[in-house]
Amino acid sequence: MRKFLLLVFSFFIPIILWLALVTLRENYVWSNLFENQEKVVILGDSHAEPLDIPESLNLAKGGDPLLMPLLYLRRLTQERSSLELSFVILTVGPQNFSSLPEDRLNQKEGYEDWFEGNRQRIANALRFQEYFQTPLAPLHCNGVWKQEFSILNKALNKQPKEWRNPPHLTNSNAVKRAEHHRVHQDNWFVQGGHQYQFLDQIIQHCRKYELELMLVGTPLHRSYLEQISQSGWENYSAYLRQCESLHPHVQYLAYEEVDWPDSLFRDADHLNSLGGNKLGGILHELLLK
Repeated sequence: MRKFLLLVFSFFIPIILWLALVTLRENYVWSNLFENQEKVVILGDSHAEPLDIPESLNLAKGGDPLLMPLLYLRRLTQERSSLELSFVILTVGPQNFSSLPEDRLNQKEGYEDWFEGNRQRIANALRFQEYFQTPLAPLHCNGVWKQEFSILNKALNKQPKEWRNPPHLTNSNAVKRAEHHRVHQDNWFVQGGHQYQFLDQIIQHCRKYELELMLVGTPLHRSYLEQISQSGWENYSAYLRQCESLHPHVQYLAYEEVDWPDSLFRDADHLNSLGGNKLGGILHELLLK
């Protein structure tokens, strides 16, 4: 019996030690994010990636549904190093509320499996106790928890993207981008979907931790705006303005229709680094008020 127990312990002890090492590595990454006591965190998809604001962290990643900003925000507010955090900037746009992100999240047949390619990032954002809580629909932790055993890929990029290539602005590009986002269709705005619910939870989480939330509609090129169905646009704008009116800690900054020069765009719906610097400067001035 004694030999059996020793055999069992010898099997589990290395696993426990490895998990402890991985956990220490992950906690180190998160606890050292706020090296300079930054007060602002930037979250969102590729439209947030070029934003450059002094004294901020930019954790945006292209293709992210609003699930990732929610997971990041939940993890950040658990870190002692985030005590100086006061503002959350979350970029929003028509692409966030069409059927495209909903199909990705629902893993609809024929669409890329977003979860498959981002399990490591999801695991990095989750704390161990969250695996035993009710998961955020449609988050399935079955394939995610295995990534906790990886000591690699724990680092987080916290710098804005450098996009300095010549702008790719053609009418065909605008049509392609709008069709890809499905915002050219009538009534494209999906009300009550997963994205809708994730944003509501982000709003509630910011209220709980007394954080100011700025919903920033990033500038869209005129060629892209021309492709957007008006019925969906009206619902989109009304929803975000309602978020602002119902919650004192939420501010919606509708910059989607500002007429900026072509030199500030990467393509029909993305700013380049120059545009990100300009928008970041505007937001920085607002934060100082």
